[in-house]
Amino acid sequence: MRDIQQRQSGTYWCVIDVPKSPRKSFNLKVIAGISGLYVQDQMLTGFEAGSVTISCHYHLPKKFGIKWCKLGGKCVEEACGTLDGASVEIRNDNGLVIVSMSGLKMENTGWYWCSVRELQMPVHITVSARIETTTTLETTSNQPVSTSSVKSTGTFTSAQTPR
Repeated sequence: MRDIQQRQSGTYWCVIDVPKSPRKSFNLKVIAGISGLYVQDQMLTGFEAGSVTISCHYHLPKKFGIKWCKLGGKCVEEACGTLDGASVEIRNDNGLVIVSMSGLKMENTGWYWCSVRELQMPVHITVSARIETTTTLETTSNQPVSTSSVKSTGTFTSAQTPR
């Protein structure tokens, strides 16, 4: 939903058009002014065994009732815990909640939400498999053979063979 207006406040349903599919409703309240809760990035990607960090900003007078939850699953309400095998750490610093999930597994892919009191903000996390690439360079002269292994970590690695 984009460019939403106050008149669009109300109850909405999320349904998959399959017999006996679960129906989930949510109440949307559109208000004018500064959002009480928002996240820096709603769509995050991480790698297996890696981590993601979520920044939840809030404009509320009191900083309690903070949770990190998986849709249809459990919540972490303390400074640390686990969700589907991933470690969760929650830091709260006067208007900013930083949630770190580490030791990610493929089953951690899905919808989560950052919650401060009655406000909730959805975040989608996609966990991808680490890709391992092996490169072998061979030459026909007396130069040594070079073999290297590169793991995808989200950074670019460059190597040059001496001439």
